[in-house]
Amino acid sequence: MVLINGVIGVTVLDDMTGSPIATATVVLLLGEEIRGSCLTDEAGYCEFTGLDAGSYTVNAKKAGYTAGVKQVSLEANGEQYITIGLIPLEIRPPFFYDYTTLTICVFSDEKEQNPLPGATVREFRTGFTCNTDSRGCCSISMLRQDMETYWAAFKEEDGLYSQIKGPIKVPVNESTINIVALPPYGTGLELELRRRDPRSSPHEGISVSLLDVPKE
Repeated sequence: MVLINGVIGVTVLDDMTGSPIATATVVLLLGEEIRGSCLTDEAGYCEFTGLDAGSYTVNAKKAGYTAGVKQVSLEANGEQYITIGLIPLEIRPPFFYDYTTLTICVFSDEKEQNPLPGATVREFRTGFTCNTDSRGCCSISMLRQDMETYWAAFKEEDGLYSQIKGPIKVPVNESTINIVALPPYGTGLELELRRRDPRSSPHEGISVSLLDVPKE
């Protein structure tokens, strides 16, 4: 009497999270012949025993997931243990973000009563820019919610510049922020050199020269 002890063990996992999938249906085929089926346990595992040598096809499925399939070659009285990953039909992976639209309005007075059309608005982390309309406002879409942003506005032909405003956390819903652009004032000029990200530390030891260039 010859014992047939071939074993194929199957573990079914969520392909996005790596978590085991319980009660998945696993079907074993040899050619077109179904040789058995089983349901996975809480660890996502089930197995087939007493198998002949051969090339098997293993199908796994579970409601809410795409089906998975693997080919397995089994030697006489051999053991094979495989893992099949199923992809959720509604994927929300860790790198998924929600986005929103932010409207920026620029004013030329500290009381925010005089809109400034034609001003350039810039966000320093992303590089997004827009130009204000007749209302002194412009909008930027596809900003990631909860991202910290840093904004500035200027209109060079009028000699109006704002300070950098931030960090401003992008809200969940569409929102508006106001920026004031004013003429430079005071008797001196203070420069601060940073990398593109305004949160970085200032650089020390940089030589800055102010040149008086005559107008043509």
